[in-house]
Amino acid sequence: LKTYVTDDEYDRLINFMYLETKEAVDEFSAWVKGLNNPKVQAWWDHKVNNSWILPSLIKCLSKMDPTDWDLTPPTTNIGESQHHWTNINTGIQLALLEAILTARECDEKVAAEIRAALSTGVLKNHRNDTFTRLSRSTARKTHAYKKARDTRQQKEALNVVDDELVSLKNVQKENAARIKELK
Repeated sequence: LKTYVTDDEYDRLINFMYLETKEAVDEFSAWVKGLNNPKVQAWWDHKVNNSWILPSLIKCLSKMDPTDWDLTPPTTNIGESQHHWTNINTGIQLALLEAILTARECDEKVAAEIRAALSTGVLKNHRNDTFTRLSRSTARKTHAYKKARDTRQQKEALNVVDDELVSLKNVQKENAARIKELK
């Protein structure tokens, strides 16, 4: 949409989720229609014609209790990161029983960490586990190797240029000597 509207119009469009009353939503619909922009109108019509979309995005149109709405995160980022974390710790494409057992083992490990943190008051440092330390160590070594390789390649290229300079200076001296002979 950004390429089809002004910056101010775009700002208003992307903030439609924060409209506070049904009247404000109706005014917004009229404003979209008044833009006479087929792309923007199609974008808005999609939301209006699918009766579940606007109540899912705009608090005043939702049947949810307002308190529950306010307590619900506006994005799925937390769930997505949890999904990724679970895959790392339990694996993927497992048989059903294996998936259940690895998930249980993971849950028990997390519960033990929480109990330990509650009883000792010391939180686990998530950057200090074996996997993270090994990953960072490998990344440091890889970076050092690449840096050494790049430095070596630069030195080799510099040596080639230096050799060419010496060769060209010798040719220059030879040419100067020949010119002297010819005079």
